[in-house]
Amino acid sequence: MESSTENLKNALDALQGILRIAEAQKQAVLGGVMEEFFSLGEQREALQAAFDREKAKFMEQRPGTVGEARTLFENMGALLQDIRDRDEETRALIEKRREEISGEMRRLRRGREALRGYGRRQHRPSLFNIKG
Repeated sequence: MESSTENLKNALDALQGILRIAEAQKQAVLGGVMEEFFSLGEQREALQAAFDREKAKFMEQRPGTVGEARTLFENMGALLQDIRDRDEETRALIEKRREEISGEMRRLRRGREALRGYGRRQHRPSLFNIKG
């Protein structure tokens, strides 16, 4: 059975991993590599589950120290805030990119409509009127 100290260390390691992934997700969005962004999301979910498990184990092993546990996990709040900050930056980047793509799509649609206009067959009057 793991000690409560090991549970705290494992929980902290999971949070640090989540922070690294949050930064990597931000970089993936900046680089326009959305497949990587989503792939990292799966890894992040696994680390979040590990954090939740370790926190629960800690609470089970030390039921009489709920106040102490709360303080310890609140001290991890700085890491959690860093994660939230990175996530907010990433959300803003995704929104900005979405707006850029939307504008690009509008310009492409207008361009296609203009090209279709050039492609229409137009009736040209003959230089010589054969019928007379």
